[in-house]
Amino acid sequence: MDTCINCDGPLGDDGLCPECNKDTPKPDALPVCTGLFKVLVDDAPCHGGAGSYPPPGEWTEPISEPDCCSRGYHLTSDPLRWWKPKAALWAAEGRGPLDGDGEDKAAFSSVRRGYRIDWTWPFLPLYPRVRAFLAASARSFDPQADVSGADLSGANLSCANLSCADLSCANLSRANLSHANLSHANLSRAYLSRADLFDANLFDANLSRAYLSGADLFDANLSCAYRPYGPPVGWHADTNGFLRRAEG
Repeated sequence: MDTCINCDGPLGDDGLCPECNKDTPKPDALPVCTGLFKVLVDDAPCHGGAGSYPPPGEWTEPISEPDCCSRGYHLTSDPLRWWKPKAALWAAEGRGPLDGDGEDKAAFSSVRRGYRIDWTWPFLPLYPRVRAFLAASARSFDPQADVSGADLSGANLSCANLSCADLSCANLSRANLSHANLSHANLSRAYLSRADLFDANLFDANLSRAYLSGADLFDANLSCAYRPYGPPVGWHADTNGFLRRAEG
């Protein structure tokens, strides 16, 4: 049954909502916002939501007055900011009223997911942030997964949420990782030469044998990062190999 996008009440035979007493467009007539993404773990929300999602291709039941971060079905234009271990990425669409956060996320009255995005997605060359998402998820399922095809050299990954990600041996040379959350990440033997790590959070990250030549670490948080040899300027390794800020 078609329902009112404002109050969730049923529409009459004439297409009017008795509750709102006004002509409300039927869902099929609403404009659709395409080109968005949904991040799910085990087909369920993974950022505090409790809603459920129907099979791919089916729209969720519409709800009234979506409120970003509080009520509604949330989609994003930047999935790398919402990565979680073992997360799956879906192409998605939204329709009806929406409320955005002014950046990359919005709550919609109704959404539907299309297909799951994987390494066969033909548009991957256009989306380095999606490649980084897939690489991190692949390693969270299989620590030995080959992520060399991600090709993240020079990629713009600023503000990425890669906390706890395993990107060991990944080629991140010249990548923009400024303001990225890399806390607890495994970056051992990663190629980070000339990478921009300005203001990045590398707390408790594994930087053992990572290539940091020419990397910009200004204002980066390296506290408790593991790097027993070759600590960056302004830092020293304690007896266990964890970085501490140098005094004086």
